[in-house]
Amino acid sequence: MKKEYSCGAIVYNKENLFLVIKHRYGGHYSFPKGHIEGLETKKETAIREVKEETNIDIKIVNDKEFVTNYKFYMGDKMIDKEVTFFLAEAISTDLIKQDAEVNEVLWLNKEQVLDILTYESDKKAFLILITLIKN
Repeated sequence: MKKEYSCGAIVYNKENLFLVIKHRYGGHYSFPKGHIEGLETKKETAIREVKEETNIDIKIVNDKEFVTNYKFYMGDKMIDKEVTFFLAEAISTDLIKQDAEVNEVLWLNKEQVLDILTYESDKKAFLILITLIKN
């Protein structure tokens, strides 16, 4: 079984809206995330992936991580995936989606995020990490 590691961020802005993307492949709604490259740290990966997928610059606001694991098939090969999410604040607002991987990028309020997310693990990460937002 192949093991994969991805990192991403639950991003909020000054209006207390949250960044959600709709993935081109699979069509699911989630948060920006992607694979660790080279010697990147988890935080570096999250920052890079948010920038690549949405053009938004972020600041990770603390060291708290939410880690989830799941398994899925890619063709006939089972993948064991670990995803780490951080809480981050948007420090730029020039939103440009990455057409190759992203169908839609949305700024949503808390209720809208909970309604649209596809996976329960993303909802759990969201509910835990947003408690760390300092107003």
